[in-house]
Parts: sequence; C-alpha cells; structure tokens
Amino acid sequence: GENQRPFVVHEVIDRGGEAVKVAQYVDIGRYTDFNYGMIVGQCARRERDFGDMVWWGPGYGYGNMAGHDILAFIDNHDNQRDANPYVPIYKYGDNYAMTVGFMLAYTYGYPRVMSSYYFDNNIQGPPNYGRESGYA
Repeated sequence: GENQRPFVVHEVIDRGGEAVKVAQYVDIGRYTDFNYGMIVGQCARRERDFGDMVWWGPGYGYGNMAGHDILAFIDNHDNQRDANPYVPIYKYGDNYAMTVGFMLAYTYGYPRVMSSYYFDNNIQGPPNYGRESGYA
C-alpha cells in the first residue's frame, strides 16, 4: 500500500572468515542471524548461560548486530538436515520447544518460526500423496 516500506531480509552466513559480512547488508534490510539458533541452543543444553544474552547485540560474538538488524531463527530448511545439527530442531522435542519459546519471548531480533514436516533422511522431500484435482 501507499507509504509502506518492503520488509527485506538477506540470507548472509557470517561466522567469521567469510568474504561476505553482515555489516555490508544492514543498511538495506535485516539479515538472517545464523548465530542466533546456535547460541540459544547452547543455552538450552546448558553449555552457556541464558543470562549472558542480556549482552546480545553489537560486539557479542562474531557478526552480531543490533536487534533491529536481524531476523532471529532457531533452525531452517538447511540446518535441520545436517547430520549433527548445531542448532535444536523439531526432533529434539521439549528442548526445541523451549528454544522457540525463548526466541518468541525475547526482544532481540525479528523472530521467524520454522514450519516443517517429519523426515527420515536429509534428502527426503515434503509429504506427497499424488496430484490433487485442480492443482498442477
């Protein structure tokens, strides 16, 4: 509509040592913070303290920017299928529910919840019951 701005998100994986840096994109939109799910997952596994997250933002770990610059997410279609995911995924039950709940309650970043489906292996596609009438 009139006088509205688009919501722009860039998928930038910046964990240090990358040629592309998140700082190159924040002037033109948010970026996907791949560190977010990893850090929240570490807290859920008690490898890190949730209280440390009061310091989230510029300077907290590599590549973190201000909350208004990031799209926060726990998992995505790629890291769900890693052989040993470094983030919680839906198969982790209560641990996953806790991390998603934390993300939705915490005020750092714009949260994105993953909608997914069960799969047995990393190359399995979505459920398919054949062609539906009227759809190609």
